[in-house]
Amino acid sequence: AGTIVRVSSEYYWERVIHTPIYPEMFGAKGDNVSDDTQAINSAIKCICSEITSTNNMKGGVIEFSPNKIYKISGKILLPSNVTLNLNGATLNGIGTNICIESAYINNSLSLVTNVGQPNESKIVKNASVLNGKITNFDIGLNFFNFCHGGQLSNILFDNCVQSWVMSRCFLIKIENITSKDANISNRYAYHFGESSNSILIEKVSAVKDYGFKFTGGCSAISIINCAAEGGNVAFKFENDCLSITIENAYIEATKKAFDLSGCSEGYFNFTGNYL
Repeated sequence: AGTIVRVSSEYYWERVIHTPIYPEMFGAKGDNVSDDTQAINSAIKCICSEITSTNNMKGGVIEFSPNKIYKISGKILLPSNVTLNLNGATLNGIGTNICIESAYINNSLSLVTNVGQPNESKIVKNASVLNGKITNFDIGLNFFNFCHGGQLSNILFDNCVQSWVMSRCFLIKIENITSKDANISNRYAYHFGESSNSILIEKVSAVKDYGFKFTGGCSAISIINCAAEGGNVAFKFENDCLSITIENAYIEATKKAFDLSGCSEGYFNFTGNYL
């Protein structure tokens, strides 16, 4: 992405921005006082404004500054081909908002949420959130059609009622995640719904009253080396749950480890779990 400046009728120069780029380039402060939502979205829009030869948005990496706290009063919108590398930084909310929501770039080059769009449309591909802390949100990540190479890795969710709500998400990898504090009855830290399939979940832990929920028809889910501690329900499964593998889970001081009471049809493989 860049800016073309014409200096005469015959000559011009082009300023090209290569990624990674930084929210501070667009006005972010990272001082936990100024609202950095718009600056971060402007950075995302900038790296998505160039079209590749295959007619896709180019995208790239937004790299945050280590140990800074970015105040988020609105909502960050995450489209295809964008990586948010928090790089040890914190995204700090106001307690009632969503931190990051799946999105797309429309024909006017505006960022628009894809939540509420028709199924199988406005799919988000190859997007990632990595390496930081997300605190004080109602929902950390609200993802719809987050698919094909998406990744969540090395994130601490602190005082978020729900770390994420995912619908129709598939072919993604989730690893090294922790969620703690902010408990509300029957709102699960990790919610997978509406045909979320082919997901690898590894080393994900919930220190909350309600841990993992799979509903609306989920299949080909691998849950490896995950943990739930000190809550009411560790894992809840509803509707059709097909080809679910739970291996080497650690569940401690939890009233109900696996709730399958709402499961209409299920095929499960339980291996090496500690209850």
